[in-house]
Amino acid sequence: MSAVPWPTAALPVRSVLACTLGAALLASSKPGEQSRIAFENRQEQSGVTFVLNNGTTDDKPIIDSTLGGVALLDYDNDGYLDVFFTNGASVPGLNKSNPAFSNRLYHNNHDGTFTDVTERAGVAGDGYSMGAAAADYDNDGWTDLYVTGVNRNILYHNNHDGTFTDVTQRAGVTGASGGKKLWSVSAAWIDYDNDGLLDLFVTNYLDWSPENSRVCGPPGKRLSCPPSLYKGEPNILYHNNGDGTFTDVSTATGIAKCIGKGMGVAIADYDDDGWTDIFVANDNERNFLFKNRHGQGFDEVGVESFVAYTDDGVPVSSMGVDFRDWSNNGGAGIYDFDNDGYKDLFSANSHVSENADVNPQQQYRQPNGLFQNLRNATFQDVSAEAGPALRLRAAHRGAAFGDLNNDGKIDVVVSAIGSAAELLYNTSTGGSHWIAIETVGVKSNHDGIGTRIKLTGESGLVQYNAVTTAGSYASSSDKRAHFGLGHDFLIKEIELRWPSGTLQILRNIKADQILKVTER
Repeated sequence: MSAVPWPTAALPVRSVLACTLGAALLASSKPGEQSRIAFENRQEQSGVTFVLNNGTTDDKPIIDSTLGGVALLDYDNDGYLDVFFTNGASVPGLNKSNPAFSNRLYHNNHDGTFTDVTERAGVAGDGYSMGAAAADYDNDGWTDLYVTGVNRNILYHNNHDGTFTDVTQRAGVTGASGGKKLWSVSAAWIDYDNDGLLDLFVTNYLDWSPENSRVCGPPGKRLSCPPSLYKGEPNILYHNNGDGTFTDVSTATGIAKCIGKGMGVAIADYDDDGWTDIFVANDNERNFLFKNRHGQGFDEVGVESFVAYTDDGVPVSSMGVDFRDWSNNGGAGIYDFDNDGYKDLFSANSHVSENADVNPQQQYRQPNGLFQNLRNATFQDVSAEAGPALRLRAAHRGAAFGDLNNDGKIDVVVSAIGSAAELLYNTSTGGSHWIAIETVGVKSNHDGIGTRIKLTGESGLVQYNAVTTAGSYASSSDKRAHFGLGHDFLIKEIELRWPSGTLQILRNIKADQILKVTER
């Protein structure tokens, strides 16, 4: 079967990839001359024993299908990514009634193993958790963590000693609006007004509670009810006041007037005007693209930008999302898994309903999907050739991306309902070069989130990326901006446009390193 062109969105610079659980993204074809992308699941020897527990009941409430966010963050500044998993709770009580429901933090031991440090770190959580977003919101040089949930959102401040403090109430980021806690799914750290402080965007899903929970399907074979049976909710934007507190500016910025059924969120400066924009993947509703009006507010422009609906003019059940350049002129993709200089696509797959198998044409547990960039605006399905790890069927949910062992290849951590999380180490062949850029803001926010990077290799190949931890589904990825370089051992030029407006240019940089760049 021939490769199928990826549909491009009519955006000036960046375009958007939104995925649905269990959806077939692209047709398959032979990889030809491309290098081989491969992954190996090393969960068994890693010490990561996390199993996503949705606390489901016979009635299959809709919350039991939408959890599972993962975060990759270096919480102790040792140069290696640690792993955080969100987890469910008992139903209908929505409390973590036993340790099986605890959120979990695993410390990277630098040797392929991890140690569970949840209790010492103080991040076991509370309530029915959904997603996570990691970043340094107070510019102290240590990564903090925000956890979203159905009945409880939590902001953890990093104490610099391996522990965190719950500062949610003081900070004013409880996820409540109009006196009601909204069901939050994803979050993104973004400096929307370029004042050097990270603000917080939270997607909210449905007006659901144990009291109004609907039941679908026959007894014993209940199905997850469609979101159409519930009202949607507005999203929330919190402005960072610079003193450890935040102000809800959702109404003032125009965010609150758009009622959707928000799931994934990603950020990028899609029109290259120096101000970061926001894309929200809505479930069975039109997607939102919030165009930043130079820090003064947002206009929702999804329809006129051709990203609100499919080409047929209908909404889809969007869940995961990414907002990147895949065609090396400013487009949408995920990560360059084979380091050939062209970004590839990864999709964490499953059906939404545990009892989906009652229909012979549906399968609850599904293998993940991997699509290789053919460098000609098409992708090919290489899942079957990527190793046994990509053939494992599970109820996959959140996926976070980053280099777990600092070998220059992007790895993937995936959560799965009722089975062990998957630590997919990238074992791709080809020997291509790479560079990972760690930005340190001075005038800009400390993480440099929102920095736009243009890289020109010695071969003349030009690539674009941006610094962010947002994207995927309810998850948070490595903040280091990764570039595959193909055969280029030398980088001719790296251009960084910081959120502050500073333009910084580096020349003649060697490949195969993690390069820390401090704003000048």
